[in-house]
Amino acid sequence: MPRLPASEENLPEVTPVPVVPENTGAGGRLIMPAQNEQPEESTDVVPQLGFPTPNPTPESVQPERPNPFSSGFPEPTQPESTGLTPLEPEPMPEPVIPFNNSVTPSEPEPTSAAPFFPSQPEPETTVIPTRPAFPGFGPSEPEPTPDPIVPQNTDSAESRFNSLMNRSNATDNPPVVPQFPAAGTGTVTPDAPRGPQQPELKIEKIAPAEAVVGEPIIYSILVRNVGGSPAHKVVVEDRIPRGVDPKSLGTSPQAMISEDKLFWELNTLNPGDERKIQLRVTPIESGDIGSVATVRFAASVAASIRVTAPKLTIEMQGPQEIAVGEQIPYIFKVTNSGDGEGRKVFIRALLPPELQHPGGNDIEYEIGNLPPGESRQVELTLTAAAAGQVSPQALVTIDGNVKDDEALNLKIIESRVTLSRKGPQQRFVSRPAAYTNVITNQSSTALEQITVTEHVPAGVEWISQPGGEAQWNPNARTVSWNIPKLLPGEARQLISQVVSSSVGDFEGAVTVVDVNGNQANLPTSLSVKGFANLEVDVQRGGAPAVAVGEQVAMRVLVNNDGSAPAKNVQARFVIPAGLQFVDAKGPVRHRQAGDTVLFDALPEVPVNGQQSFDIILTATQENRDAR
Repeated sequence: MPRLPASEENLPEVTPVPVVPENTGAGGRLIMPAQNEQPEESTDVVPQLGFPTPNPTPESVQPERPNPFSSGFPEPTQPESTGLTPLEPEPMPEPVIPFNNSVTPSEPEPTSAAPFFPSQPEPETTVIPTRPAFPGFGPSEPEPTPDPIVPQNTDSAESRFNSLMNRSNATDNPPVVPQFPAAGTGTVTPDAPRGPQQPELKIEKIAPAEAVVGEPIIYSILVRNVGGSPAHKVVVEDRIPRGVDPKSLGTSPQAMISEDKLFWELNTLNPGDERKIQLRVTPIESGDIGSVATVRFAASVAASIRVTAPKLTIEMQGPQEIAVGEQIPYIFKVTNSGDGEGRKVFIRALLPPELQHPGGNDIEYEIGNLPPGESRQVELTLTAAAAGQVSPQALVTIDGNVKDDEALNLKIIESRVTLSRKGPQQRFVSRPAAYTNVITNQSSTALEQITVTEHVPAGVEWISQPGGEAQWNPNARTVSWNIPKLLPGEARQLISQVVSSSVGDFEGAVTVVDVNGNQANLPTSLSVKGFANLEVDVQRGGAPAVAVGEQVAMRVLVNNDGSAPAKNVQARFVIPAGLQFVDAKGPVRHRQAGDTVLFDALPEVPVNGQQSFDIILTATQENRDAR
């Protein structure tokens, strides 16, 4: 049989129950284990299987081998003597279990053997049909004749073996007449239970609801005596689930194994005692896996077994949309709809980077024990840190095993309301500037009672629009608009016109806020520039006409009547026909180039500034329109 490996979760290595081979002596005698090979009891680890020497059975009759766990644990019986001399028991060596997936017995394997018990050869004179090795909790078919009555043997393994060896199939063989011993051996110890005894065992299986193929999972079986008296000879049975890798199976405490069944002998459970069995399995195929665990025990009075299991579900409540910077309230509700108590229940929240919490992005909250039918509710407040489409996840776990999970989709937007502005950033003095403010609802819900306010800086004046809904407040230097409602995705345009009479850079702002506090802000700027306006005035003294050979003096005045200084101002004078250049005078140097007199450029002519240039000419010929 395979040797089960130990679990990675500190589970001890499982020692499988070997099928003990038949040891036969001369003449085909059955060699049974010696009495001194009985294992010691342990409440933590199931011992290796060893059985005391049973009473021999007649060689002429082969009794039927019953299920050792059917109908509780029946009292063992002693077969009636047939006059045959019982065989002397011979010690049987304990089998060596190698650390691999197969066991090579020291003796040849028998053709058939009931799990947990040594095989016995069939008599040569009679062929006896055998019953199923483990037919279930009760017998597979009614017994036509009662079992022989034999005094109770104090050893549990020997009792089961004697019962197995002394039961027969009444339909095919005559009943065996019991042989009573000369004297009884039963005693009552001082601590033996007296009066009505009513043990009650509660078995509970705790297993994850989901698993991943190839990844080990651990599930637990809890057995507790909730009755008022001890339960004896407690045996837990579980099958290896279909769809898992048997080679990776591990248990704690060690289990005995036969084919696809696992067994644990828990001996006696006193009232209030509880034992925990853990199994590690690795799924190798998709689909549902599971098994049914059963518990059997012996008692002197009626007893009941209640199999319970918690069934935990988690519900996550929260908004579907949020804006960056807003807080998000989430509610986690855990409900136990099963019939068993959930112990050490935890809520675990897995958060994406867009959501922040002081505890980090993997948060655990301990609920504790959750009885059947009860619910617990936990609230968690998060903060939206960045825009995006995210799915925070909530898990409910027991012993680290996920029992249920839920995720909610959440849309994080930059802002529920956005604001944009169209218009010039530069303007000349006294030139109006028109702007369009666009307010848009970016959320999936309507925005109501929206107020738009534009702050107009000093030095800039707002120009009222006829028929407009804007309200100008000259003291606060603000203009405001009211929008009753803005549907999801809807945008509204508001026109604003301003003008400045002075040069400078002016900073303002536009704000939008609704009744729920959703808001947007946008700074504004306007750079107002001045412009130069140069005017030229030509003045000439004396008579309007001169004779040929006479000189004439002319003065050219350059005035800047604009709102900004004139830069790089250069004066150029063209000599009319019939006149000849004599000399010139001005703020800068000059030169003559043909019929043109050029002055060097002036760096600047300030606002309202003036520059003069004097030119002297001589009349050389007649010209009635010299200019």
